Amino acid sequence: MARPRNVNRLPVPVRRVALVYSPIASGVPLLSAVERAQMRPGLGLRYLKAALQAQGVTVDLFDNLYDPIAADRVHERLNAGRYDLVGFHTTSASRGRALATIARLARPWYDGRVLAGGPGSMHADEMLASGVDVVAHGEGEDTIAQLLKAYVGEVPFDAIPGLSFQDEAGATVLTGPPRVTDLAKLPFPCWDDHDPAFGDMFNITLRRPFYVVMGSRGCPHRCSFCASHQHWRRSYRPRPVEHVLDEVQWLVDRHGARYIHFLDDIFGHAPGWADAFCDGMERRGIQVDFAVVLHPFTFRKDRARILARLKSVGCRLVSYGAQSADPDILEGIRRHRGEPDALREAIRITNELDLVSVLTFIFGLPGDTGQSLRKTIDFVHEIRPTVVDFHPLLYLPGSEIADRMDPSRYSRLTSEQINRWCMRAAFEYYILHGGGLRVLSYVARNNPGWFGNLVPIGRYAAEYLGLLVDRRDTRRFL
Repeated sequence: MARPRNVNRLPVPVRRVALVYSPIASGVPLLSAVERAQMRPGLGLRYLKAALQAQGVTVDLFDNLYDPIAADRVHERLNAGRYDLVGFHTTSASRGRALATIARLARPWYDGRVLAGGPGSMHADEMLASGVDVVAHGEGEDTIAQLLKAYVGEVPFDAIPGLSFQDEAGATVLTGPPRVTDLAKLPFPCWDDHDPAFGDMFNITLRRPFYVVMGSRGCPHRCSFCASHQHWRRSYRPRPVEHVLDEVQWLVDRHGARYIHFLDDIFGHAPGWADAFCDGMERRGIQVDFAVVLHPFTFRKDRARILARLKSVGCRLVSYGAQSADPDILEGIRRHRGEPDALREAIRITNELDLVSVLTFIFGLPGDTGQSLRKTIDFVHEIRPTVVDFHPLLYLPGSEIADRMDPSRYSRLTSEQINRWCMRAAFEYYILHGGGLRVLSYVARNNPGWFGNLVPIGRYAAEYLGLLVDRRDTRRFL
């Protein structure tokens, strides 16, 4: 019966827990600048907080996603608090900050008490060698409940699915595939500590108070630049529509939500889900604005009708991950050659409905050349979405590009060239082709309060442009 090597004082009753979000590491400045401008609150640890509170545990949540100064000092609060357990949410980009905090935790008090999870769990070996006692893979709501029992000696650690730890001999133990959470039984996330400053400043439909909701977990696609499908075990699972509607209504009635950003990789992907969602919003009379992310092929058999229904129940912004307008480039990243044609129709419909459309493109994908990037830029000028984001490729651990692709297939453009293409594309669209004026016109007509974000947006935009022109390698591996 194996257990983590530092857990040598069982039982350890767990009455007080700290949960910590860490910001993007300073070594990834471009991504850090974007994240701090978006200001979306973390969701996963709020689910865990609710699950722990249901077990009678007192939980303090330190959401330092956008506050590097607070993150650098959070160890002082953790050491003063002497929590029974401390858990860190990690990603490939934030694990460096999390491990820096862990290195400064007071020992021996925190020996055996440090947990980590999230997408960064793919770096389990590094974390176990750096002061983490238990790494949880996959979804955490069921796992944390089992860990509470393990710490009081009720169940063995090695009987809990989805854990990595080093046993008393120093050998790494992996306890098998993680348990899949029943999404119909999820508690509502705990928002008692919600900061009213949260809200994506680049979202021109933004209103506050701003909240995030998850209507599904996972993604059915396998894009070679992305690692989401690895974290979610290559599955896509929607929550029951009524459960999501209950949460939306609870956020509006109890927390005064005026805007919700749905964090689904693809909103409404399950057949009939979007219509059932609209039916419920109409039946309940819920009044709240919201934004969704769609794939270019989402709703393509009945796109105009469903997008019109979504707008009628509060949808204000639709975002598409377009990536490239070159069919050859798309095919090389496991996307479909027909996506540009589908996007052409989608943007035409959103423009007719006066919905804000957002397209994101990645420059520097495998095979990208100046000619393929020019094709993407000209495509954007043709279809005229409301907002466009051009950003360099990041090599994400767990993605096919980073882990398994032959480097000979990478783009031959240098990082400096890619950065300049990003700046050129933005300048042409927003200045030369009137995109900036269209944005300002929409805001003046529909959401003039957003103009209050212009000063911080200008600051972040200047920081972002400065990073693009300083010749550093923005395509770095995380």
